[in-house]
Amino acid sequence: MNQTKEADRKTLYNSPTFSDIKIRQIHKGKVTEYAAHKAVLCAHSGWFMAALTGHFKHLRVRSMFTMTTLFQIMMEFFYNMDLKTPPYYGHGTDTYIEDSLVPLIDIHTLAGKYDVRSLQRASADVFKKAVQYYPTFTVDRLELLVHAHYPFCTSTCCDMGEAIVTFMLKNSSSLMQSPAVHSLVRQYGNFGGDMFVLGIPANKLSVKCTLLQ
Repeated sequence: MNQTKEADRKTLYNSPTFSDIKIRQIHKGKVTEYAAHKAVLCAHSGWFMAALTGHFKHLRVRSMFTMTTLFQIMMEFFYNMDLKTPPYYGHGTDTYIEDSLVPLIDIHTLAGKYDVRSLQRASADVFKKAVQYYPTFTVDRLELLVHAHYPFCTSTCCDMGEAIVTFMLKNSSSLMQSPAVHSLVRQYGNFGGDMFVLGIPANKLSVKCTLLQ
């Protein structure tokens, strides 16, 4: 019965059947339209719930990322509640980071903008699975992930921040003394906060206190 309901919901993605709103995604002048359903959007997104309290028949959204497919991924997620782990073929590590891991971070950021907590959790969970392909991270690869996430991070220990820092502490703790990591901590306060909050319990950080007399 549940499988039947899930299959029925999937068939409603971008379908005019019962559609009561049209979404126009605009990116660099290119317009992509989605036939959507208010009940589905509002069930998953606080942003859409607030936006659709008015009497809209059309809704325009402007893409904040260069990959317009990210918004499509979010729309599909509303209907199938599934975010797949990107495949890894054992070569092109940097390419995999840029093409697969960073987009997962972007999806997390997009989900935050539209207040889709379920997609934020899903993107962090998929990131944790995908990043297991790497035994260690070099500094430059870590920088790619930190620069992708923390400019948009609004709090410590969010799902994605915790996933990034936990992996770093577990598999690349030697980077802790890197000047580049120290620079990232100074640049992004929430990254430093995540390092502190997660590093102390994991015995990866030590705190020295000096008593002033």
